[in-house]
Amino acid sequence: MSMIPVRVGGLAIDERTKSPVVLLQEIEGNRVLPIWIGPMEASAIHMELLGKKYQRPLTHDLMINIMEGLNAKVSRVVITDLKDSTFFANIYVDGGSGAIAIDARPSDSIAIALRSRAPIFIMDKLFDKSVAENFGSTSKGSIPKISANSIPRSYRLPGAMSRPLIASILGHTPLIPSTAFVAATATVVGDVVLGEEASVWYGAVLRGDVGKIRVGRRSNIQDACILHLTRGGPPVEVGEEVTVGHRVIVHGARVEDRCLVGMGSVLLDGCIIGEESLVGAGSVVLEGMRVPPRSFIAGVPARIKGPIPEDVHARLRESAEGYVRLAREHASVVLP
Repeated sequence: MSMIPVRVGGLAIDERTKSPVVLLQEIEGNRVLPIWIGPMEASAIHMELLGKKYQRPLTHDLMINIMEGLNAKVSRVVITDLKDSTFFANIYVDGGSGAIAIDARPSDSIAIALRSRAPIFIMDKLFDKSVAENFGSTSKGSIPKISANSIPRSYRLPGAMSRPLIASILGHTPLIPSTAFVAATATVVGDVVLGEEASVWYGAVLRGDVGKIRVGRRSNIQDACILHLTRGGPPVEVGEEVTVGHRVIVHGARVEDRCLVGMGSVLLDGCIIGEESLVGAGSVVLEGMRVPPRSFIAGVPARIKGPIPEDVHARLRESAEGYVRLAREHASVVLP
């Protein structure tokens, strides 16, 4: 049985279940194999795709460090089988006593392969087997669901969900340059203008029905974010090279250039986040708050904790650049 070399084409979010999906793309072909994974594994894969490192080693980093300490290395990862809607994988490790195969979950195997720069393979039979257990093709235009949890295992991404919803309303049409990326399942409606190389990710909603929304050049609005405003209230303004993390709500607020808004934060009407500032994850920035440039704010309600940490400040532009690169990958792989 032949092994097919694949690469990680990207990550997606299943809009129906909000589950992360890793997409393995055939290197010398067009077939794509999606595997539904957990959020922690998705985060580990995501950080590696961006080329970012945590300050302290996580579990996958620790495993690589242990192997290196024992003069062993990962030679390859193989997705080997599919049984009862569960994928199986082996991590092949070369050491002083020869190569061994370690049974592992595909999500962990992929994260380790990325960290160790090891090649990833899929047994050829799995492309056909996944089709037999689901329906339709595993090419870019359809994604059958394979999962080890209670999510129904037979699922095809509907045609309407294979591309974003971009629509006019009340006489306003979104303006989206050709260099911008709007992911499948994202919604961009009404008076919305995106800058060059901006990106709007899976499940995000930019609803410019009662006022204007502006997203600057090279900024990224990540998965499941909501940008909206109050009729007659302040607009939504996101500056250049801004990173807006997963599940953030920006409601009639202004975020100036090169800020990082942490996951799950809420920015309420009239607040202004000064340039190159950090909003800690889960913060609630109250109406009308003015945050000076290069500040670190956090909490519920958010308070100024001091200047932005130097290590974070140094990576603000790098964060935006990473998402520009990642958007190019998703534009070429995920969208039909």
